Amino acid sequence: FEKVLDKGKSNMALNLYSGIAYLEEEKYQKATSSFNDIISDEDNLFIEQAEWYLSMCYLKTENLDKARLVLNKIIEEESYYKDKAKEVLRDLKD
Repeated sequence: FEKVLDKGKSNMALNLYSGIAYLEEEKYQKATSSFNDIISDEDNLFIEQAEWYLSMCYLKTENLDKARLVLNKIIEEESYYKDKAKEVLRDLKD
């Protein structure tokens, strides 16, 4: 992914898939960077997924305040991941 991204940094699908791969490999800083690149672009079809996976990165790194912020944003925006975000937030309160 890194070699392909060097040539096509503006390809948001590649950013998403590389972010997911980094997340799976527990390379959370790189994953967070990929997801933030997608979100900051503001004009692509992958923002909802990037926000969801970004919240998972924050949870994995125990950055709970940032995770809550992103999860609440997902809920407010009526994202596809809204119900999952509510469930995660409920679990965080317990």
